[in-house]
Amino acid sequence: MSRLMALRVAPAAIFVPLMLWGVVTAATTASSGRGAAAEPTSRLVLARAPSPTEGMVAFVRGKDEKYSDVYVADVDGSNVRRLTRGPGFKYDPDWSPDGNRLLYRYEPPLGTFESSGGLVVMRADGRSAVDIAKRLNMIAGPASWAPSGNWITFSGARKGERVGIYVVRPNSTGLKRLTPRKWEAQYPAWSPDGEKIAFTYVKNGAFNVYVMNADGSGAKQLTRGGSDNWPVWSPTSKHIAFNRGEGIQIISAEGRGARELTAREGAPMNWAPSKWLIFSCDRPGGIGMCAQLPTGRRSKRILGGAEGGFPAWRP
Repeated sequence: MSRLMALRVAPAAIFVPLMLWGVVTAATTASSGRGAAAEPTSRLVLARAPSPTEGMVAFVRGKDEKYSDVYVADVDGSNVRRLTRGPGFKYDPDWSPDGNRLLYRYEPPLGTFESSGGLVVMRADGRSAVDIAKRLNMIAGPASWAPSGNWITFSGARKGERVGIYVVRPNSTGLKRLTPRKWEAQYPAWSPDGEKIAFTYVKNGAFNVYVMNADGSGAKQLTRGGSDNWPVWSPTSKHIAFNRGEGIQIISAEGRGARELTAREGAPMNWAPSKWLIFSCDRPGGIGMCAQLPTGRRSKRILGGAEGGFPAWRP
């Protein structure tokens, strides 16, 4: 399997995948609101750290940026199953809270990410796949399940409008835009407690992480790095990990105590229910997926050291 490279596109195009080993940088600006109360990241303490050797992950393998598929396997690399087939780039899988469904992003072989991104929901065995974006006649980007399983938040747009954050039911009903139409926003992530949505706000080529209430109110800026993207929540909803350039940072959900976890790798990533962060990594054992505690202690390759990207740990 060849190493997928990050595509270079105009800043306004949100549908560029963070290819298995690539990183897209990002940026933002202003709004006000009240964020969720949380401990500063500097006080993050893990009472226990379950081993990242059990469970199941969804991930992506493919030949290049125009052809890949979604797979699932046990964390140790056994019981590998391919869920999608055929041409096109399938990437960025995310599990429903009950573990019975997956969503993923889809790009046709001849499409462009800013004009034809799809958002597919399917059963965990790969059957009954439905492209929500096609039903809505929209372009769709990164997405995240609500903890109830009854809603999905995604970045998307209709023709001629700026990309923003939407919510929709898995059956394609109840569509609502949460961010102002003048904003460009992407990479939404629903907090495990259901109260907040973190996302990336883009302005003048700068990308920063924001949080807002699940109804779209009270938006608050958390980071000011200018290249901050891909936020993911801790299982307690008290911390957010995000990419800064090519590394991983962790910050409290109220925007305090930001610190670096890795300097040169980490996208795409997912915060596992077991308190480990999993992410694409390039280590002496080769390119694949790694798990690391958010305290910075301990790092472990998963999937038996096999290649893979866009990891998503099953709840």
